[in-house]
Amino acid sequence: GTFGPYNDAQNLANFIVSAFAAEALRQDVTSPGVTYLVAEAKEGGIIACAKVQAAPPVVPECVADAQKPAELSRFFVAKEWHGTG
Repeated sequence: GTFGPYNDAQNLANFIVSAFAAEALRQDVTSPGVTYLVAEAKEGGIIACAKVQAAPPVVPECVADAQKPAELSRFFVAKEWHGTG
């Protein structure tokens, strides 16, 4: 993963417990400006999930003129779908 070299197993476990606890997710999903997108396979089952939210007050110059900049803050793809296009 992206942060693997900088985290040990305990640090990762602590993050998962706090960031993905039921109440934390409930608050996140119902927050204004947050949208979750889910991709499903034709046969059923979830392929991927993405969290898109309103961009922070200071954005990169490349999107500074955008009317409603957004940020892709999380993007998960089921391992069996990696590399399938």
